[in-house]
Amino acid sequence: VRLLDFESRLLEETTAPIAPIVKLVRENGKNKIKISGMAVFKEDRMIGRLSNEDVPGYIWAMGDVEGGSIKVDTDLGTAVLEITTLDCRRNVTLRQDGGVRVALDVDATVSIGELGGFRDMTPETLLPYLVRMTQEEIRHEIMSTFQTAQNLNADIYELGTSVYRKYPKKWRKMKER
Repeated sequence: VRLLDFESRLLEETTAPIAPIVKLVRENGKNKIKISGMAVFKEDRMIGRLSNEDVPGYIWAMGDVEGGSIKVDTDLGTAVLEITTLDCRRNVTLRQDGGVRVALDVDATVSIGELGGFRDMTPETLLPYLVRMTQEEIRHEIMSTFQTAQNLNADIYELGTSVYRKYPKKWRKMKER
């Protein structure tokens, strides 16, 4: 998180800035810095945190990812997929009931890093299976992190800003919500 990005989110009316939570740990006689999640702010106060397990879902939903991995555990085996690129486009629309609908279109390129199990599967059946399971894992991670942010009542995804840009007149009436 760049300081400029943090400050610009502070200035926006609805967006909740985030920043890494770092701690100093001693390993092999040396001090090292470890990231232990992300702090979520409202205005100038920390109101909660995203755990290390929540962070990938946040990063993936924000898009423009070049690296990382996705672990897919199934009854048939385990796969670790290396992310080459992952982009996420969002489409924000207003619902008839006055709510906001957000659709995310995630486009990812991954390669198989590790496979364990899947003994009875041929490559022709394994590949589509892994694609489907990877899609489900990405969806699950994003939705889980979204739920965490919703529980904090924090707009870490800049959705309010997206609504403002697309529907500026309607935004004035709904910004308090």
